[in-house]
Amino acid sequence: GEVTFGFDGTGIATTMTVTVYDLAGAIVYQTTQTDVSEITWDGAGLANGAYIYVITATDGTNTFDGNGTVFINR
Repeated sequence: GEVTFGFDGTGIATTMTVTVYDLAGAIVYQTTQTDVSEITWDGAGLANGAYIYVITATDGTNTFDGNGTVFINR
């Protein structure tokens, strides 16, 4: 499956960064995209388990930060 990350701002994010870490703290995925409201990640090539994500998005005026855990189970 896929995971879709979004933000709680209005409209689109002028810049949105999603970083996914394994439980050892290594970055396993990172992307920065512009003019989006969401980013989809497929977790390709990763083992089943828990991963930590961090999202930072700005709408040009305000910055939104979020984090949590995502699970891969294929």
